[in-house]
Amino acid sequence: MDSKTNHLFHVWINSEATRFREYGVAEKPHHGFDPHERGLYDFKSAMQLLEYLPKQITRERTKSLPLVHQQYLHSAPEPIPENHLTCWLGERLDACPILKRLRASFDEYRLKHPYYASVTDEQVDGVAAQVCVWHLLMGQPGFVDWQEGAVQTTSDRMFWDRLYRNLADVPPDQPEADD
Repeated sequence: MDSKTNHLFHVWINSEATRFREYGVAEKPHHGFDPHERGLYDFKSAMQLLEYLPKQITRERTKSLPLVHQQYLHSAPEPIPENHLTCWLGERLDACPILKRLRASFDEYRLKHPYYASVTDEQVDGVAAQVCVWHLLMGQPGFVDWQEGAVQTTSDRMFWDRLYRNLADVPPDQPEADD
């Protein structure tokens, strides 16, 4: 989706979220169910993740995720010993039991049945992304922080951890407090 279309979609979601908040007790919206106020925002973010995630899963599978992290333009690059994808549920995608079973099922059919032999690893990565997004959407409404990243690389996590630490003005050599 291009940026103009994406923006207009977001504007429409804002107006729908306002409508959801303004419903009276006696009024039942949308076929008798009251959608979660953040539901459309979450859906939009999930659809954007579906555009991005298949390529990231392919990069992880082929071990081509970047092995260098650079926090800001003028920061010194630092090596990442192992860059991998982790979902909001805390599961590494390369170790996720659901995705392992999915890939094993596809592999079995591709090996045993010539009809399925042409299904590529990249196509399986696309299905894995769909399953991953489905699993995230099955959680409680508002559970996933789609803005921070429902699926992150090690480098993404480093970025967010350091950003929060800087915002909290914690000196780099001070250990983090356990709250």
